[in-house]
Amino acid sequence: MLMSICSTSTGVYKLFDPIVEQEYTMKNNRAGLVQSQDHFQMLLFSSRHDGWVLATRGDKYMYATNPFTGEMFEFPEATFPAGNQFDGICLSAAPTSPDCIAFSVEKDRNPTGRNRSVYVTLWRAGDEQWTMQRIDDHTPFRTAYCNPVFYDGEFYCLGTRGGLAVFNPNNTTWRVLDKPEAPVLVDGNNFGDDPMPGDMYCHLLEFMGDLIAVFRPHSDGAISVFRLNRCEMAWTKLERLDGAVLFVDNWNAIMMPAPRDIACNRIYLPKFGGCNDAGDANRSAFYDFEARKYYPSYHGVTDRMNSIWSEPRARGDLGLAPQSPAMALWWPLLVLAAAYALCRILLFLIPPTVPSIDVDASDVLEDANQNKEDSYIYIPPRKGKGAQTDKVQCYEPATMKYLGYFPALTPDEVKEHVAQARKAQKIWAKSSFKQRRQFLRILLKYILEHQDLICEISSRDTGKTMVDASLGEIMTTCEKITWLLDEGEKWLKPEYRSCGRSMLHKKAKVEFYPLGVIGAIVSWNYPFHNVFNPMLAAIFSGNAAVIKVSEHASWSGCFYFRIIQAALAAVGAPDNLVHIITGFAETGQALVSSVDKIIFVGSPGVGRMIMNRASDTLIPVTLELGGKDAFIVCEDVDLPSVVQVAVRAALQSSGQNCAGAERFYVHKDIYSTFVSQVVKIIKSISVGPPLSGRYDMGAICMIEHSEKLQNLVNDAVDKGAEIAGRGSFGHLGEDAVDQFFPPTVLVNVNHTMKIMQEEAFGPILPIMKFNSDEEVVKLANDSKYGLGCAVFSGNQKRAIKIASQLHCGVAAINDFASSYMCQSLPFGGVKDSGFGRFAGVEGLRACCLVKAVVEDRWWPYVKTMIPKPIQYPVSENGFEFQELLVETLYGLSVWDRLRSLVNLLKMISEQNNSPANTRKKSR
Repeated sequence: MLMSICSTSTGVYKLFDPIVEQEYTMKNNRAGLVQSQDHFQMLLFSSRHDGWVLATRGDKYMYATNPFTGEMFEFPEATFPAGNQFDGICLSAAPTSPDCIAFSVEKDRNPTGRNRSVYVTLWRAGDEQWTMQRIDDHTPFRTAYCNPVFYDGEFYCLGTRGGLAVFNPNNTTWRVLDKPEAPVLVDGNNFGDDPMPGDMYCHLLEFMGDLIAVFRPHSDGAISVFRLNRCEMAWTKLERLDGAVLFVDNWNAIMMPAPRDIACNRIYLPKFGGCNDAGDANRSAFYDFEARKYYPSYHGVTDRMNSIWSEPRARGDLGLAPQSPAMALWWPLLVLAAAYALCRILLFLIPPTVPSIDVDASDVLEDANQNKEDSYIYIPPRKGKGAQTDKVQCYEPATMKYLGYFPALTPDEVKEHVAQARKAQKIWAKSSFKQRRQFLRILLKYILEHQDLICEISSRDTGKTMVDASLGEIMTTCEKITWLLDEGEKWLKPEYRSCGRSMLHKKAKVEFYPLGVIGAIVSWNYPFHNVFNPMLAAIFSGNAAVIKVSEHASWSGCFYFRIIQAALAAVGAPDNLVHIITGFAETGQALVSSVDKIIFVGSPGVGRMIMNRASDTLIPVTLELGGKDAFIVCEDVDLPSVVQVAVRAALQSSGQNCAGAERFYVHKDIYSTFVSQVVKIIKSISVGPPLSGRYDMGAICMIEHSEKLQNLVNDAVDKGAEIAGRGSFGHLGEDAVDQFFPPTVLVNVNHTMKIMQEEAFGPILPIMKFNSDEEVVKLANDSKYGLGCAVFSGNQKRAIKIASQLHCGVAAINDFASSYMCQSLPFGGVKDSGFGRFAGVEGLRACCLVKAVVEDRWWPYVKTMIPKPIQYPVSENGFEFQELLVETLYGLSVWDRLRSLVNLLKMISEQNNSPANTRKKSR
């Protein structure tokens, strides 16, 4: 912090910080200075030792005062001859130090001609008193004004020609460092001889280990700055201050690194002792060193003052009283913000202690669970009565290897699971957020350390590649966990709301309590994430969770359940808080009838049945029922990058992706190029068992689904579409051929074809051209689904405008499904894509009982009182009172409300004074 310290003839101090342009006044206004009413003159010099300032009164009195701390030190009376006065003062240390040496330069008050005599007095601090030593030898050069600098154990004095005289206080000798060639010191002037006293100010200062000389004309003119080359002992003129800022007054100069870029290359002048083209003498200015121009008034004053610059190094209690309350808060807030940022950085860099968990995976690796009673290649019945059995048979879609079976639970068994979860939830509801966050960290640690195991199990159970599993299972789940860790507690804490005009004396808030047992029936396409997604939200919000996994992905779901159990046990959670159940439709129906909320991910047909069953118990329902997302490409895009995104959007997890792109609309101007580039990529894609070789795409989960995909392609071809390109098969097992479907590009498609209307859920890219933005909006909205969309354009505003007109729940601008990776956002759709939202704040709070609470703001001082006119029995003017009250609160103008308020107060007053009064309404 650097201050301009100004002293008036009455000894009043004012301080000003030019960088932030804030003025201060002193608590101890005179700072302990001895005042004299006759012949009082104040000259100020900066010592730059912990904020000390040297001041003189008259010709022979010198004081050291610290205006920041209120300390004061008085030197003995000077002994130099009459007619001399102080011209410069410098200290080697703080005046309170026993090693301090004061170096004062005196000059003739009334010199004759151009010769001004300069004398030096050395003041030494002793054990008991100061001693003064008169240095009679004159300096070997002439000077106008001189402010010495204590540098490297010696006192340096500057002459107007740029020469230096150096005084050694130990042997009291001078050294002359002047050069015969006089440099050009002031722009446009070469002083061969010293100027007359008063022609200019010359300043010497130390900055970053260098000696800097500043020459400033007393009247109008440019300021010059030089740096001393210590090797050659010659001056080098500076054209820039190189990130520094310079402060100059009549006696002193201070240079320091600029605290703000805007202050770089500026020279600040208080202007209390002279004028220039910046304005009158009572105003301050700064000089732009590069532009060589003065700019007036960064601070205005009302009194002519002496002024210096001082940089306190030990602020302590500065005794400053800022004029602006806002400024008093600025620095503490900055410190608090810096401390908060430092804590956040440390928390980020120092990981919390997270225990590891052991999960038994021995029976899911290789073929350890192979049932010898069953054939190696096992195809369970899928149609007719055999489709519903007491066992859920599991196999690998890519190889048809048998994985084992799980029981199909009966309704009574489901109810028992829910009852156990409900009992555990009552304990878990009282858990702290700290305990819940630790549960999440343990899960996250296990996921990060066992990505390959989690992805391999997902790949075996659903046929997807390891890359697809990492993208759809690992990344999405980790993002969900980290969002809950960062923000989950914030969104479940009470949220205060506005109270409205009639309840200003109240506080309104929303509180969030666990619902109880959250049920979820999830699909097979992402078995890891589909289990963890509803479970994480339910558990973090204080609920229990019972999740029915798909009969097509039960094997992996039951293994993932072990991870959850181990993590819950590690944090001391009650047993049976989370359940994974297996079965068929009957199992799911029983779950819907038993829980406090149901989340369903699946088809629209099953979603309608779940809604019907949920109506019996009137529980909340969240339905995510798939989609037919539009992928729109305008003509102004970067085509190569968009093509890659388009292929990933269609083929992620073999196209079995609820947020995948299923309809491609491409502007006619780039349609052919887009198709050719997509086909080139599609033809390079190989399809095969993902764990048996390097294949780009894996299997379709169910044989009957492969048949559906082929029927959709046949329907499109029969109606005029063409197959522009297909991927190739790798080495497929003899019994698994029907589990694979090649990526297929269809062109010349239209909305009469089933492929553009029904959810395909497979690796098919139907590409249709459009002519205008209006047309593509109409085409995209021509669907019974409304989950998501992706819009690509070189003009982002155009893409946003198109997306805003599409009737869907999520939108990605120049990207694909990016909203799902932003776990702070809700996910869900409209129309046949369902309703309700999971993920994000809305999804988290949807697992809660939302309670509105109103309480007294100033309890017990202000309480609710029923006004007398409407107390029972109600007065005859009770309705009139209500009319006035409504007008007072909700009148359209301030004057209407004030008028009604006056009448209302009159009515209350008369009612209190005369209870029997039945005054008629008067306005």
